[in-house]
Amino acid sequence: MVDVDLSVKIGKLIFKNPVVMSGGDATAREDLAEKAIKAGAGAIILKTTSRIPENWIVYRASPGFLDKYREPGSSLNFSPGMGDLPPERAISLIKNVRKIADQYEIILVSSVSSELENAEEWAELGRIVCESGADVVEADIWIPWTKIEEIRKAYV
Repeated sequence: MVDVDLSVKIGKLIFKNPVVMSGGDATAREDLAEKAIKAGAGAIILKTTSRIPENWIVYRASPGFLDKYREPGSSLNFSPGMGDLPPERAISLIKNVRKIADQYEIILVSSVSSELENAEEWAELGRIVCESGADVVEADIWIPWTKIEEIRKAYV
């Protein structure tokens, strides 16, 4: 057997390998997060934490695909938003997954989201997830559905 070091260093963080589990609803449950960790993920990005009402559907989109290929009807990152986790549920999820993440020495990332203009809430949610045990905070920036047509026009 040959030992190969697949570790990746980004800043002060060392990922044991470059495989990152980020699967929306699959990362909202402790049991599925644990399976991903045990399967060998080097990091896991947990379901987004926000105060956006669970029944409010947001559409997340990225203009990256449109910008690169100039195809107005396509976007690889376009999907109807799934309900985010309220902070209380996210705190529990982070603390529970932290235990298994420590056993397997993987990086635990917690995603947060809010309205773009609400800097105070972004900061508060970031503080909450860090204090709960996340190693890294991901800013899940989404584009309201009403802006999609404006984005398409800008990139076509």
